[in-house]
Amino acid sequence: MPGTGMRQLRPALSMSLLLVGTRLRLSDTVSRLDSPLDGQALSRILQLLQAHPDWPGIRSALTIMADYLCDHRPPIDYRRRRHLDYTGLLTDTVWQRICRDTGTRGTSAMRARITGCYLFERISGMPAESAPGAVDNAEFRTHIADFPSYLTPQLATALDEHAADFLAHHHIRREPVVWRPPGAVLAGLHLPGEAPETVDVAVLHELIGTQGYTLGAAANGLGITLDLARYVLDLHPAPPRRRRGTNRSLYAFQAARAALPADRFIDLYHRKRLSLDRIAVQVGVSRHVLTQLADSYGIARRAPGNQVRAVITRDWLYDQYVQCRRPLPDLAREVGISNAAMARWAKFHAIPMRGRGGPSHAANLAARSSAATAPALLQPALGEIGGHERLRRFVAAARYDTLTHAAKDLDIYPFSLIAQINRLERDFGETLFQRAQRGHPMALTEFGRTVLSAWESAEITSSRFA
Repeated sequence: MPGTGMRQLRPALSMSLLLVGTRLRLSDTVSRLDSPLDGQALSRILQLLQAHPDWPGIRSALTIMADYLCDHRPPIDYRRRRHLDYTGLLTDTVWQRICRDTGTRGTSAMRARITGCYLFERISGMPAESAPGAVDNAEFRTHIADFPSYLTPQLATALDEHAADFLAHHHIRREPVVWRPPGAVLAGLHLPGEAPETVDVAVLHELIGTQGYTLGAAANGLGITLDLARYVLDLHPAPPRRRRGTNRSLYAFQAARAALPADRFIDLYHRKRLSLDRIAVQVGVSRHVLTQLADSYGIARRAPGNQVRAVITRDWLYDQYVQCRRPLPDLAREVGISNAAMARWAKFHAIPMRGRGGPSHAANLAARSSAATAPALLQPALGEIGGHERLRRFVAAARYDTLTHAAKDLDIYPFSLIAQINRLERDFGETLFQRAQRGHPMALTEFGRTVLSAWESAEITSSRFA
């Protein structure tokens, strides 16, 4: 649209949906959606929309979509997702493993950063440039916008699986990774641009794949906008293509993975005791490739003397360490390996580690037991040690107009208080404060007021729940 781009148009359209049938001020919509735009920018884009020749269709689309969202509650709580901690969403180690498992080229740290920003936008609904580690320049933003041309079906599936693991780590297990309202909702309206379903996906794949067109050139060849080409490829990733000079070992690894699933590999190597050399001959790859495949599956190679080391799978370790919060030494004793060996398995599988000096499993169990006598509403925040202190500081901060002012009066570092409030919001799965915005002080949300009331009515003391 002349006068603006997708970076501004997308958040502006989201905020416009909140204005339908209400008397909200523009600044209110900005604060409710934590938008990167301010009220003045939103006003400018609304004026551009009203001046567009297709404004009647645009206006109808906004009204129809607002009604649809009112009648059909989206399956994702984006407010909660906007307040998650996305630090470490996609580490270099995890990205290299995904590349190896999916046959994806480009394992560099910069590519991992670009992919992490793409995932951040996909999960949170916020602009990719707001992600931790984003680079604030036009070139980096273009790399993120063009990322769908880099996707393959295998990579898209692996990234969504990783995103689901990330959400589960934050206790979000019943939401899809991403959601879109059905396109049929806006069927029949006269809107700017081409409809995504009119794009010939096979031809687009052919142009950027076999013929090696750039994304912009492919869009021009089809007579569509660059943004539409990106959107279609995000929905329908192009199949992988083999380019001249591509590393053959990457494809050998993929062939071995397809021919030898993990359960069959374990059966041949550990149960039937076949050697790696013999299995490699059966599959038709080198022993080196087979060794890489064993590492990707987490299959330990036999030590000299035919002694089989413990096989620690990622699913088991993630469930026991992250979900059940068992300490690594307990797990090491259970399978009969050293603490250091178990730590190496955790690093190999890119399991998020609890910090040194953090709460021990036994102390957390004691905290959970003590929290059992607290009001049910407060128990999610009191399930681990430190919960009582975090709640006490939340109550103290509720009197202030910003968390920074609260931290100063409470004689603690602002980042410490902010981290504690963020942790409480993750534990509750709800927002406690509407953060301070320009001209608007921090205020308790309805849920925050409920938590405050529950704390005060129960007259909780540190001796009771600490």
